[in-house]
Amino acid sequence: MNRWLVPGLTVVAVGATVVLTMTVLPAATPPPASVPTINTRVTVVCPAFESATATVRVAATALADELRTAPLAEPDQAAEAAGVTVLTDQAQPVLVSAAGTSTFGAISLVRGSSGADRGLSATACEAPATARWFAGVLLTPDAQADLVLANSDTIDAAVDITIFGPEGRINAPGSRGIVVEPGTARSVPLSVLTTVDAPVTLLVESSAGRVSATLRQRLWQDTTVLGSDWIAPTQAPDTELVLPGVAAGEGTRELVVTNPGERTTAVSVESLGESGRGALAGLDRLDLPANTTQSFDLGPGTAGEPIALRLESEQPIVAGIRQSSSEDAEKQDPAWASAVPAIGADGLWPVPAGAKATVRLLLANPGQADAELAVTLGDQQDVSGATLRQMVPAGSTVAVEIPGAATSWVRVQAAETSVRGALEITERLGGIDALTIVPLVTPRGADFEAPPVRFDPHAGR
Repeated sequence: MNRWLVPGLTVVAVGATVVLTMTVLPAATPPPASVPTINTRVTVVCPAFESATATVRVAATALADELRTAPLAEPDQAAEAAGVTVLTDQAQPVLVSAAGTSTFGAISLVRGSSGADRGLSATACEAPATARWFAGVLLTPDAQADLVLANSDTIDAAVDITIFGPEGRINAPGSRGIVVEPGTARSVPLSVLTTVDAPVTLLVESSAGRVSATLRQRLWQDTTVLGSDWIAPTQAPDTELVLPGVAAGEGTRELVVTNPGERTTAVSVESLGESGRGALAGLDRLDLPANTTQSFDLGPGTAGEPIALRLESEQPIVAGIRQSSSEDAEKQDPAWASAVPAIGADGLWPVPAGAKATVRLLLANPGQADAELAVTLGDQQDVSGATLRQMVPAGSTVAVEIPGAATSWVRVQAAETSVRGALEITERLGGIDALTIVPLVTPRGADFEAPPVRFDPHAGR
């Protein structure tokens, strides 16, 4: 017998067994397409504090899903609400959450006729992030700027502050590695870190974790209070920026632009007004050195009508508007406007201004084609609201009057449009011409889509 014959037969037999096994065993089949729903929620943080001379309100609303509100330090103590919810004089920031696919919004508003928080202050509540930019911050001897960092996550956050001044980056001791513990808010008095004679821009970024960052600005002239406002975060550096919310009327208007890059960049500025595109004297071309912040007086030409500004640059820039309601120190109220992205497909904002306030929806279209939007004004009793079709011509700003006494929320719907928006709120508070601008930015709500879940038969092997 050939001694090489048996091993060869053995190999053949084993191969046959493998083939048989592969043929007989059934293939893995995926489960039905239906998968359990993932209840993802989106949370925004609304600034709030106690004041002896002003009323602080947090207003939130959602179209269909229930909202949840909770103190920052006690997220498990959430209260559910429907319609429009208004919380007054909260001692700490407020968490507002809704389903990830929900259309919802929240705004914080301060109203006072005296004291350091006099005037109107309002800002849209935003989700935590790893980086925020603030343009037009005043760190002069007559100004107080407090950066409030709120950590709604479950891990420590470490925050660094970079200041861009007129001569370049400013080295401020104490501006790096600021730790914010979970469920806490920390106020950083920026005026203690450094003093600068001209407006500056801040980059607030986390080296670990995420925070919600809001900036409270208070101004004086000697012993006279000039008012206060929240400076809303402005859009991250980009080569094209649009700033709605340059108010009509008296007072100063100042454009603040920052070049965070390492090379000088050229910036062009055009206005978008009720009558269309226009030029601003002396601002057709600005040469901005690297790492610097520059300020430009917009002049009285903008006082007659609300406008927006469109900035275009060779390199990414940051910008904001610093303005006031009057030249008279006794009457004026400061207000800031920010660069914002285009309004999403569906945005919703509460209007907690009250019956005595005047509210206008400012819509700016920097595009080359006219845009049509659906604007809905609603209240507690009529959750559907009354909808109007609003045309915004190319290169213009349109002001839509909103009856503040009858309107508790505004919804704006747009399909593939470049329109930006802001709410302008004014009121006569005693002898003060109160003014505030709310940028129309949305939480990651209606535009949020949960990632698809697919079955993988090899997962876990």
